[in-house]
Amino acid sequence: MPHEAKTKARLLSEIEEMRRRLAAALSREAACHDLFENIPTGLYQVTPQGRILKVNRHAAAILGYDSPGELIDAIADIGAQIYQTPRDREEVERLLKENDQIEDFEVQFRRRDGQPVWVALSARAVRSGNGRVLYHEGMIREIARRKALEEQSRQLAGETRCLSNFLHSLIDTIPSPIFCKDLQGRYQLCNREFERYAGRNREDIIGRTAGEVFDAEMADIYQKRDAELLRRPGRQCYEHRIVHADGKKRDVVVNKGTYANAAGDVVGIVGVIVDISDRKEAETRMRENLREKETLLHEIHHRVKNNLQVVASLLDLQAVSGCAPEAVEALRSSCRRVKAMSLIHEMLYRSRGIGRIDLTAYVSDLARDIFLAHLVVPGTIALSIRKREEVLLNIDQALPCGLILNELITNAVKHAFPGGQRGEITVEIGRTPTDDIEILIGDNGAGLPADVDPHRSRTVGLHLLRGLVKHQLHGRLEARNTPGATYRICFRSRSDREQG
Repeated sequence: MPHEAKTKARLLSEIEEMRRRLAAALSREAACHDLFENIPTGLYQVTPQGRILKVNRHAAAILGYDSPGELIDAIADIGAQIYQTPRDREEVERLLKENDQIEDFEVQFRRRDGQPVWVALSARAVRSGNGRVLYHEGMIREIARRKALEEQSRQLAGETRCLSNFLHSLIDTIPSPIFCKDLQGRYQLCNREFERYAGRNREDIIGRTAGEVFDAEMADIYQKRDAELLRRPGRQCYEHRIVHADGKKRDVVVNKGTYANAAGDVVGIVGVIVDISDRKEAETRMRENLREKETLLHEIHHRVKNNLQVVASLLDLQAVSGCAPEAVEALRSSCRRVKAMSLIHEMLYRSRGIGRIDLTAYVSDLARDIFLAHLVVPGTIALSIRKREEVLLNIDQALPCGLILNELITNAVKHAFPGGQRGEITVEIGRTPTDDIEILIGDNGAGLPADVDPHRSRTVGLHLLRGLVKHQLHGRLEARNTPGATYRICFRSRSDREQG
């Protein structure tokens, strides 16, 4: 009996151990099943013939099915129904046959709605003890987003290459040397014109500094200027003379600027070199031609002045040859008018510029000559010239203006102060608010006779005065007779009339 009890107790203990092991095994199986179903990776088992044995929910979701059972029921042959391209299924079978496993094989599957989906496939062949393949098991990961990013990256790379080719073609067609340097002064880019400028191929320029490409003098200029630009980032422009690769000396303008990366940090220098040799030569020729023309014009003014002085001398000789008093006065008036014109040419001859007369200086010289011609006793008639602003006239306006001033100042000297009485002649020069040139000539003398209308008088002087103002200056003449006589002449300068 004791022996039977021991045997029974041992059997009960073994049964209990077996139950415990079975429970543990069931628990592990449940855990494995739970892991299989819920892992966020598609897991599967398929027969070598393409029939699905087992699949988890994530794999079903990747292929567009609501459950693993729905997927298993719907698919009889994965090669025909799941692989987008049958050749991919054949390639997977070949790799598994040769290697028993594959890792991250990228392939397109067909979803339930017929749309393709990119997956990364990893699998292995499970064999029996005699080496027969029982099934294939593995996992799939959806990589549609990654493939889309890769496609975008390829497109962007293609667009970048296209843009880069366009920019290289563009700068190569520009007929000026163009370059780009990094912060160490090494050339990163240049165009064909820069190759000709340096006398080197692009391969011998890129990656080298100015000291390795150009002679010491030019390299020193470029390196010093680069250092200045990097100390004060922005733009830089300077001229200098270089010896071109063809041995000829050229004048160039170098335009440089710093450029920055996406973070705003300066990472290099870009520049364009413009050959201005032809422009410099043209400027030199223009300066030489201008000097020749100025010399010629000065000589012309000198000769005209001399000729007018000869005419004035002839008129003066005729006046002292015993003519009638009226004829003598007419000849002397004509002589003074000729001298007034001669004075303009003399001032143009003496001036450094060409074609411009300072009206204030002209009035001063003209009045001095008139006072001398009429033997005005110093201190009897004072001359006051007021310049509100500088007025310059070209010769087309200076000549009629000179004749007008000559007539008005001469009339004042002759008639405003009879009997040697003292008085003052005033001349005011400036511009009106509308920018017209304004000349005011007045005196504090006897004034015009009551029967003289300056706007209608037929005397030679006043008739000449009105004609010059109206037809030569295209201006206005106003006359007032209290106190003394005052004349106001307004006209636009020739440049103003041409612009208007």
